[in-house]
Amino acid sequence: MRILLVLAHPLEDSFAAAVARTAREALEAAGHTVDLLDLYAENFDPRLSKAERSGYFDQPYDISAVADIVARLKAAEGLIFAFRNGGSISRPSSRVSLTVPSPPALHSAMTPPAPVSCRS
Repeated sequence: MRILLVLAHPLEDSFAAAVARTAREALEAAGHTVDLLDLYAENFDPRLSKAERSGYFDQPYDISAVADIVARLKAAEGLIFAFRNGGSISRPSSRVSLTVPSPPALHSAMTPPAPVSCRS
């Protein structure tokens, strides 16, 4: 199975990164193909620009800024997210979320939203 493993943590020696490395090693040892998408290493910016937000309901939606990531998502048969969850500046958390949605959830999540008449 082709797995897209999405890591979202700024530190390479973080617990989340260790979980992602361990998951990757275990999956590859079991014969799966793993594509690691390290959002920080790839300088992924999750914010929408004004232009992106203005064109949010355009058909087809302009994915040119994230075309590589969209292609990797579409190629995946399984999707795993490893990211820090919780904690605070004064008390860091060692909790890491490892989310594994089913392949149908992946494909339905990539379906563009239906246009609506209002923009917020």
